[in-house]
Amino acid sequence: RKQKPGKLMQRSKTEARKNVQSISCRHCMLGCGSACCGQAGSVVTQERVGLFFESVLFYVGSICQQGLTFSTSFFSGRCIVITSLLFAFAIYQFYSASIVGTLLMEKPKTIRTLRDLIHSSLAVGVEDIAYNRDYFLRTKDPIAIELYAKKVTSVPTDSDTPSETTADNGTALATLQPNVELTEAEKAKAYRDILHSHETGAHAKTNEASNWYDPAYGVKRIRRGKFAFHVDVATAYKIIADTFSEKEICELTEIQLFPPQKMVSIVQKGSPLRKVITYGLRRVTESGLMDYQRKVWHSPKPRCVKQIHTDDLKVDLQTFASALLVLIFGCAVSLLALSIEIIQHKLWQRYRTLEEDDDETAAQN
Repeated sequence: RKQKPGKLMQRSKTEARKNVQSISCRHCMLGCGSACCGQAGSVVTQERVGLFFESVLFYVGSICQQGLTFSTSFFSGRCIVITSLLFAFAIYQFYSASIVGTLLMEKPKTIRTLRDLIHSSLAVGVEDIAYNRDYFLRTKDPIAIELYAKKVTSVPTDSDTPSETTADNGTALATLQPNVELTEAEKAKAYRDILHSHETGAHAKTNEASNWYDPAYGVKRIRRGKFAFHVDVATAYKIIADTFSEKEICELTEIQLFPPQKMVSIVQKGSPLRKVITYGLRRVTESGLMDYQRKVWHSPKPRCVKQIHTDDLKVDLQTFASALLVLIFGCAVSLLALSIEIIQHKLWQRYRTLEEDDDETAAQN
C-alpha cells in the first residue's frame, strides 16, 4: 500500500517535535536535578558548620544527665550516643561514690612526730612526776629541749637584751647573749636554770607557768581539745577508758617522747645474791607472774572501735563546692549571653527602623 508523501512528512515532523520536546524535558530535569543537588549540598554544608557546637552541647547535656536534642537513624551515631551516656553515668556514679568515701574515710592525723608537735598550735603539758623533771633537767636531745622551751615554759631568745632575771626565790638566771651563737650545752644550761626556778620557786605550787599537771587534770584537758599531755600510759589508759567515748578514743594520737628506760637491780660487787636475783627474775618471767603483775598495774590500751556516727555523714559545703562553682559559672555565662542577645536585637531593630525611614524619605523625594 502506498502512502502519501505529505502524510509521511507530517508524521516525521511530529515525531521530531516529540523527540525535541523529550530531549528538552530531559535537559530540564537534569538542570533541576543539579539545582536540587546544589541546594542539598548547601543544606549539608550548613549542618556541618553547626555540627561542632551541637556536639559540644550534646556531651555537656550527657554529663549533666539531660536528654538529646536530636535523634539519629545511623548505627554509628547510636553507638556514639550509647557510649556517651554510659560514660556520663560512670562519671556521675564516681562523683557520688567519692563523696561517700570521703565521709567514711578516717581523717588523716598530721601530728606524728615531736617536730610536728612543736610546729603545731597545740598547747603542751607534762605530768608532774620526778622522773619527768629529771629527764628535762638532764636530757641532751635537742628536740626535747626545744619542745620544753617552746611549749612547756618560756625561755629567753637570742634577741633578748643581756641582763639577769631574778626568780621569785632570788635565784639569778643568766639569759642568752644577743647575736652570739650558743652551743647546745649552753642552751641546755639556760633551760635547766629556768626549770630549776620553777621547781624551787613560787611556780612550783601553782605550776601555771611551766604547765606541770597531775594526770587527771591533764587528760581532762586532752578531752577538751587543742592540748597534748606527756603522761605515763599506765596511768593515762585507765582515765581514758573511764572518761572518753569511743569516738574520742579513735581521735587520739600517741607520740613517744623518750624510749622506755631499762631498769636493773643494784647489788654489791661480788655479792652472792646476784645470781639468785637473776634466776628469780627469769623464773618470774617464765611462769607468767611478770605479765600478771603488768596487767594488774598497767591498764590495757583502749581499743579504737570505728563506728559510723551521724556526725560523720554530714556533707559540708566544701565537699560539693566544685559543683556549686560550675553552676554559678553556667548561670553567669547564660546571663551574659542573654544580655548580648538583647542588646544585639535592640541594635538590629534600630538599624532596620533607620533603613525603613531612609527608604520612605527616598521614595517621597
